[in-house]
Amino acid sequence: MKQILNISIACSFFCLLLSCDRNDVIDELSSPGVFTPNVYFLPIDPIAPAGATIATEVEYWSEDDDFVSIKMLQSVFLDDKISFNLSATNYAYAYENRRDKVEEEVVSTIPHNFNAFVPAKNSYVITPAYQVPTDFRRVTRSSTNSSIAELQSTLPPEALEDFYDEIATNLSKTQLQTILVDVDSVITLATFETYFEGSNFNAEGKEKTITNLKSIGLQGLIKPDFKYELSHRVALYFSIENGLGGINTSIARAFTVN
Repeated sequence: MKQILNISIACSFFCLLLSCDRNDVIDELSSPGVFTPNVYFLPIDPIAPAGATIATEVEYWSEDDDFVSIKMLQSVFLDDKISFNLSATNYAYAYENRRDKVEEEVVSTIPHNFNAFVPAKNSYVITPAYQVPTDFRRVTRSSTNSSIAELQSTLPPEALEDFYDEIATNLSKTQLQTILVDVDSVITLATFETYFEGSNFNAEGKEKTITNLKSIGLQGLIKPDFKYELSHRVALYFSIENGLGGINTSIARAFTVN
């Protein structure tokens, strides 16, 4: 009798555990914010002309079938590509960099439409358009359309800083002497020698050299065969919020504007 009672208590305790686990799971799944919508942004062409209209396609669905907001967002980057050749000595400078223009921006808000449901895909399908701004057109500067002075006023400050730093770092003492003393004559040889200990810069030598290079400027440092390209790169993505407060963001699809 005692054994039967123990078995009965054990079974009751086991059922209680199952009941608790089941209720915990149900409570968790029922809690607001647990479910986030599913969103898939289909690939787009990697290159687009300025002024073009890009057709996008997005598939989305959610457990609660309720959608508070659907947003198209963008991040915009600027790609710089530069090539120079020094005029006083044999040295080719090349620079490539990507910088932020717009970190994140809402392009448009799209109202949810229940008629956009596609049974074959078991999801809603929308095709919002994106208009590529005309001022995102690629810019190319060379001796055929710009002077060196115009180029210098166009380049981003970080590119100019990189140029002067690289020249001071990579050129030999003899090459720097050719530029600063022999050709452009911004300092005397005696002053130039105070920047060095042997063939290496002393504590203040590099900084003083960069200051002198900047005083010469691009006009006196590079040949007219320069080239500078500035292009926009746009990353599009979609953010969707459902009725439970769950938010999900699609993968970003990027393209370069030409």
